[in-house]
Amino acid sequence: MKKVGLFFGTFNPFHNGHSFMANHCLNECDLDEVWIVVSPQNPLKKNLEILDIYERIKIIDKSISNEKKIKICLDELKLPKPNYTVKTLQFFKKTYSKKKFKIILGEDNLYSFKKWKNSADILENFPIYVYPRNEKIDVGDFIIHDNLKILRNAPKIDISSTKIRDYLSKGIDVEKYLSKESFEYIIKKKYFIKS
Repeated sequence: MKKVGLFFGTFNPFHNGHSFMANHCLNECDLDEVWIVVSPQNPLKKNLEILDIYERIKIIDKSISNEKKIKICLDELKLPKPNYTVKTLQFFKKTYSKKKFKIILGEDNLYSFKKWKNSADILENFPIYVYPRNEKIDVGDFIIHDNLKILRNAPKIDISSTKIRDYLSKGIDVEKYLSKESFEYIIKKKYFIKS
């Protein structure tokens, strides 16, 4: 049975940190593939200025074009809105019954996980690997569960999509945070750049 890591996100935009996380999880979390599951709209990020989904997909495609085990998954585009992760997971289990799914989560999403629809069911049925952003994750009153695995020894990544958007809006160079092709595309399209 093929083991697939589901890396959910808005990816606004996808950057080198996302690529690094996907590759680290491939190597450390007993996965055969990672699927980048592009969310058309995160129900918890209603006011965020988000690029058109097809533009986000183009940027991801440019970023992972050389990756054999990392793929873009567009299934959420077919599902009814809003895109709740629990509904997507139900769809995956039914559609890809010969695959075993695990979830890859950035630390920033850990803190909002309790607000996800049916989060307890998700945690009960799927292993969740949390990639840390800070030196020490403060889970606070988060539920401790065998399926929640924090990758404490993972190398820290000091970049986020929010920071990239902010830097671009201020005219700060972001080339080192993006693949060459996606950087050139974002600059050509003037995405996130305030004129």
